[in-house]
Amino acid sequence: MGLTNLTYLILSLIAVPGTHKVKIIYEMGQGTAQIGQISQVTKGGADHLGTPQVLVVPDTIQKKVPVKTLADATILQAFRGDQQTVDQPVAPAREVTTEKSIMPIAPVPAYMTFNGFNADLDASMVYERLMGIQDRTPMIDHALTFLWSCMIR
Repeated sequence: MGLTNLTYLILSLIAVPGTHKVKIIYEMGQGTAQIGQISQVTKGGADHLGTPQVLVVPDTIQKKVPVKTLADATILQAFRGDQQTVDQPVAPAREVTTEKSIMPIAPVPAYMTFNGFNADLDASMVYERLMGIQDRTPMIDHALTFLWSCMIR
């Protein structure tokens, strides 16, 4: 997926069920101050959280599964001419017939999700940010498809 030899911090996105939003999961030990954002958890110290816990995700998170996702034409139409607002889903699920196989987690550059440490992010907003990346990699292509699947209500 192109995650080796990267020079920037990677976080991962997961879909928030029943919404058009995504949530950041990340390793707190890596730190995020290098992108100008520090989690509220680490600002005041983590003493109130108790014993540190490891976030364990199942091995199946790496397996691709078929999901409904928006077609390229639908995305182009929605984001052309300011027709889409970032706080709204793009299409109702009953109108979506396209399926693609993707992992249910999407690695992304941390600097694209700097404001998502304390709140969930709208998938459309993250999509618009990722579209600005000039160097397209398999990681970015996967993340875009993942975000398309999150824009369905």
